[in-house]
Amino acid sequence: MSEVRRRKLETLQDGNLSAQQCLQYTHSKHSEDPNPDKFTDRQYSLFWLFSVTAVFIACFIICDDSSDCWPCSDSSCSSFNVVSARSHLIKVTNFGPRTAGSLANEVAAAGYLRNELRVIASVSNKTGLVVSLDEHKSGYSSFRAFSHVSSYNNVRNFALRFHDLRAKGGNHSKLAFLINCHYDTAPGSPGASDAFVNCAVMLEVCRILATGSFILFNDLIFLFNGAEESLLLSSHAFITQHKWATDIVAFMNLEGAGAAKRLMLFQTGPGPSSDVLLEAYASAFKQPFASVLGEDVFQFGLVPSDTDYRIFRDYGLVPGLDLAYIQDGYVYHTPYDTESRISDCCLQLSGYNILSFVQLVAKDERIQGFSKLTPINHTSETLTRVSGSGSPSDINSVPPLVTRSATVRYVYFDLYGAFVIIVPWRVWKSVNHLLCLFLCFLIFRARRLVYVRWYGFVAALLVQVITTLLGFAFSVVLGLMYHHYGCRMVWYSNHYNIVGMFILPVVWWFVWSQAYLLKIPEGSVFKFLGISNCLSRIWQHNTLDFFYSLETDFFDSSVFLIALQSFLLSLINAPSSYVYTFWVAFGLIFKMSDIRNASPIKLKFCQTVRFVSFLAVTSIHTYNLNLFLNFMIPIMGRSGHAIKPDLFLSCCIFIIMLPVMLPSLGRLQCTSRTGSKYLFLVLLNACLSYTILIHASNYGFPYSIQSSPNFSNPLVSPRYQRLVVFHTNRFLRHIPDSPEISEKESHILIVPLDANGIRYLTPNSYPMSVLRLFMNSKEHTQSNFKGIKELVEAEPTGCNYSQPYCGVASIYPFLHIFRYFYRVPAEFHKIEPSVKLKLLSRTLLMDYLPNGRLSWNVTFSVVSGPPHTHIVIRTDGNYTKLTAWSFASTAMYPSPMPLPRPLISDIPSNKGEHYFLYHLNAAAFGEHGTLWETPWTFWVVFEACEVLPQSSYIDVAVAGLYADEDISTRSPPLSEFLSRLPPWVTVIQGCAVYDHWRFQLS
Repeated sequence: MSEVRRRKLETLQDGNLSAQQCLQYTHSKHSEDPNPDKFTDRQYSLFWLFSVTAVFIACFIICDDSSDCWPCSDSSCSSFNVVSARSHLIKVTNFGPRTAGSLANEVAAAGYLRNELRVIASVSNKTGLVVSLDEHKSGYSSFRAFSHVSSYNNVRNFALRFHDLRAKGGNHSKLAFLINCHYDTAPGSPGASDAFVNCAVMLEVCRILATGSFILFNDLIFLFNGAEESLLLSSHAFITQHKWATDIVAFMNLEGAGAAKRLMLFQTGPGPSSDVLLEAYASAFKQPFASVLGEDVFQFGLVPSDTDYRIFRDYGLVPGLDLAYIQDGYVYHTPYDTESRISDCCLQLSGYNILSFVQLVAKDERIQGFSKLTPINHTSETLTRVSGSGSPSDINSVPPLVTRSATVRYVYFDLYGAFVIIVPWRVWKSVNHLLCLFLCFLIFRARRLVYVRWYGFVAALLVQVITTLLGFAFSVVLGLMYHHYGCRMVWYSNHYNIVGMFILPVVWWFVWSQAYLLKIPEGSVFKFLGISNCLSRIWQHNTLDFFYSLETDFFDSSVFLIALQSFLLSLINAPSSYVYTFWVAFGLIFKMSDIRNASPIKLKFCQTVRFVSFLAVTSIHTYNLNLFLNFMIPIMGRSGHAIKPDLFLSCCIFIIMLPVMLPSLGRLQCTSRTGSKYLFLVLLNACLSYTILIHASNYGFPYSIQSSPNFSNPLVSPRYQRLVVFHTNRFLRHIPDSPEISEKESHILIVPLDANGIRYLTPNSYPMSVLRLFMNSKEHTQSNFKGIKELVEAEPTGCNYSQPYCGVASIYPFLHIFRYFYRVPAEFHKIEPSVKLKLLSRTLLMDYLPNGRLSWNVTFSVVSGPPHTHIVIRTDGNYTKLTAWSFASTAMYPSPMPLPRPLISDIPSNKGEHYFLYHLNAAAFGEHGTLWETPWTFWVVFEACEVLPQSSYIDVAVAGLYADEDISTRSPPLSEFLSRLPPWVTVIQGCAVYDHWRFQLS
């Protein structure tokens, strides 16, 4: 790569020439020739330019192609019957959305699974297998999940257990491996990929195993859980209440966050048992798809969702694997998650892989040696400190429940689906440190203790650090400008817009900074600071070629920076730093293949080695870049308002591009002014042209548009804006202990799930092409796209801190990631059953607290409502505090919920402390919700001052959410509102009731 640099036409023959003479000689050759571009090796420049461009294009093409499933031509693939699996998938998804507590989930889907599993169990009667089917309905339980408490009753699980009496020696301990899927769905989604496709595959795998074709040394338990989308309730019920839970030593969780293509392994362990599970994965899975990068992204809280993996790990204390479909995440939790989007090739591949994996695990005797994970026993002081922290981050506010040592983690990743690499983190970390140290040794050895040789290296290092810091600031400014003044999320529906909006500006920054701003020695910054002459003298001390030494110092400092980043990332135990290890290895190969004073044969060989190593590391880097973007971009459509997506993506692109661009800075420094000028102008023109194209045409519209949405058409790409729309009736009581309603109102609540808000929801909001509008103003009129006229002049509504949980009946306790929402007045809906809260007792405890405060025990009961009926509580946090309640030990010390930040227009007020009790009674569907057979009864303990001010009360609200699609259609105002939405919108819809009460502690 060092060939792409400016060099002299002649070689200095006299090695005894002074450094000053060398520099003067070099500069004199430039002054004599009117065309300084003669000193640029055009052949090598063009070669590298076209080579790198071809590599990037090829990598993107291969990345897109590798996400598809290759046909399985192996005869062993025929053991899995894809027709049977698809039959299960079609029949259950035809039931429609299956939210927990709905008729479709609790009756139709449950009945289908019950019948199919009974048939499978009956097949094994003559095979020597003992197949046991258990349908488990949970009792009441609760647990702390992030800052809220989840409680539940009557959630359903189907468990099918295989025990083989034919196994040599017999499995007397009956230890079992668990395979889990869920058959419920998010509201409004048929849930093909999320996640009944996994249940369909498991049904077919169970049928194959029931024939007795394979001897099972270990027991297998296939779990079909019915309330995963309701914040992981069924998995908690199974692992804490079921009679088989104590037999489980490891598990595989199957999930979905996109259209089913390849299953991605993105979480493993924890603990030393991971090596057995990863070994089985590598042996069983054809066309593997795995990345520890996804594990770090998930565990760092960048993904606003969770899986049953955490429940089995934290409450079952067992290690496992977490796999999910992630491609085309736009269909996740939408009506477009249909079975037609799952190809037969992908269904065949998933079925074969899971069957092969289960067979390997079932006969692996090492499973019997697995031990439970080590729980962390938190003291009351720890839980109290965490509960009182009020952390704005859900994940950071929950103490870990199991020990997760980084030393037993693994680095794992696949290469284009061909094979998977699995290395223990401690080994990879050691190798990474050795590579970094050896690279530094080569850099230092070339300079030894000759201090003048360090001047250039240190100067180049400082220039690159400044370039990096200023470049990151440039990316921040760029992202903020797009967010505040430009078109937001133009890359959401068209990923290639990232090239013009972020990648080209980053490349332009590096070219401009090295060619003009920080060019050695006549850069504008150096002239302004008056240090140009000082920089000139730095490289005059070197007897080598001026440009050769300049480029060498810049390259050495760049790979030193990359090695430093890799070293620091490994110190914080981030296995995803493996991406940087490849760049460190590339720098090491480059330094070892020194071409200076090389013979022609060695020169050609070294150039080939450098070229091949660069292509290899670039292709790996591009593959990881594509994986990250395909995973994260759809998430930006449902990440709320807590982050600015353009700013986030701009910073991510800069960090991703940094190891690619840093080694090129030396070549940019050595490029002639004319060449730099041409490159600078070309990039600037490309950036400006692309920006104008985006903002002056509908090419920058962030969403896709379909004239007639067809949910079942796999060719339709539903890259839509996501909304939560609930028709809400609110009843407020301001008089303490009075049943009299002081205020009531009804509205349609609109919560945009992305940063665009209502920008594209109003009439005539679709951006018209300036050129098309100029040529034909009647063509493609905007009136075709409808819109909500009430939102044209609507003001955003922030959190009302005086009411429990902002006065919003929220289906999920994640309101803090949204800064604002909108309300459109509407007539009251008349959906039943209505919610009903009873105050059973209010008792002053006898013992006085040392601080002179009183303690009150208040008992409540919810006796009717829909399956999803939640309780939200508010105290003022000063005169009254919530100190205890009747929930699980991990939730014993209440934690206040994080709340949305106030809007600029909001009047400052006391936020108070808000608590969210998420509850599901899965048996309250249909007429069963009018009066619950088993009321939800709980007690809460409050601390209060002995003399309370008149304005201090306890506010309690019960929120009933009617998320079943059949029920929500009974609201004519909601149906009329939805009919006016533009065609680029997909909605989570329903009805809600917010019933507020106020109680006085006296």
